[in-house]
Amino acid sequence: MNPLIVAAIPTALGLCGYALWRAIQGQGTDYLARASTFWIVVAGLAVFAVLRNTAVLLPYLAPLT
Repeated sequence: MNPLIVAAIPTALGLCGYALWRAIQGQGTDYLARASTFWIVVAGLAVFAVLRNTAVLLPYLAPLT
């Protein structure tokens, strides 16, 4: 019922696949542990929370009833 999950699942799968590919190649996967990654995710959630409550986007970002 949450439209954010529609974007979160493919993104998480893509990041996991990329991390697996880098691990197979013998490269590090430290980009997932960087502070910038955390703040990008927090900023994305904050933007979604604000946009979800705007009147213009409410029909598209609100939970289905």
